[in-house]
Amino acid sequence: MSFTVAGSDNPITISSLHSTSDMEYRLSCMEIIWVQEGNLTMHVNELPVVLTPGTVCLLIPGQSKSVIIQGDVKGYQVSIAAAYFHMTTTGTYTRYQYNFMDRPCCHLLDPGAAAALEAILELVHEECTRHTSLPKNIILGWIKVLLAYCNWGARMVPEKATRRDQEITRDFFRILDNHFINQRKVSWYARVLAISPTYLNQVIKKSSGFPASHHIQQCIILEAKRLAVQEKKSMKEISYALGFDDLAHFSKFFKNNAGVNFSDFRLHHIHDTSDLL
Repeated sequence: MSFTVAGSDNPITISSLHSTSDMEYRLSCMEIIWVQEGNLTMHVNELPVVLTPGTVCLLIPGQSKSVIIQGDVKGYQVSIAAAYFHMTTTGTYTRYQYNFMDRPCCHLLDPGAAAALEAILELVHEECTRHTSLPKNIILGWIKVLLAYCNWGARMVPEKATRRDQEITRDFFRILDNHFINQRKVSWYARVLAISPTYLNQVIKKSSGFPASHHIQQCIILEAKRLAVQEKKSMKEISYALGFDDLAHFSKFFKNNAGVNFSDFRLHHIHDTSDLL
């Protein structure tokens, strides 16, 4: 089953899982992966994730993802445009935590929930077949239901978080996703958000467990690892691509934040070391 909801930005696409191996890439949309039969292995932000039968997994815009499907696998992949995801997860009654540096949200469905989710996907398919265009509120309603089946409620922010802190957290991660390569200082993000660097670090740490500076550094490290492993870039090429003018500075930055020097990382992950530097 594969279809696209008509309308702005083609907001929802559903397709069947099939044997494939994807290069690692950063998501520009929200994805829901539901495995009904077989096993699916993927890496999300460099973390290994194995989806067993009955598991549904939610990935959000900005996360880094690669997938390997071997053998017979049955299930669905639902892609939802980022704009609709943001509209669904913000507002007075949807107090969800948005952090693309976080672990993926995975949940094992019981048989009753699995049957209900498949019926919902069939309903979406039927409605899209009958209508060439659908109102935005209907699409957003579907997305909210899908999020509920992914146990997205477990990502709700603490009750003590103020509405302003929620907005700062959401806006920080959106801005970080687009600017981490060129902007590495907390002060720049704080200036854009019209708050002090100290307050920004406090808000982000309260929400995620780590200050804003940590997330900036880890975004750069994840992208450096992706470029090294997936695109087989040299340290010099990666340093330049990530805005480091000095190769020694990048080398020190990588070791301090990845816990291993760049050469050892590449030796562990790829076999061809002819262009190591």
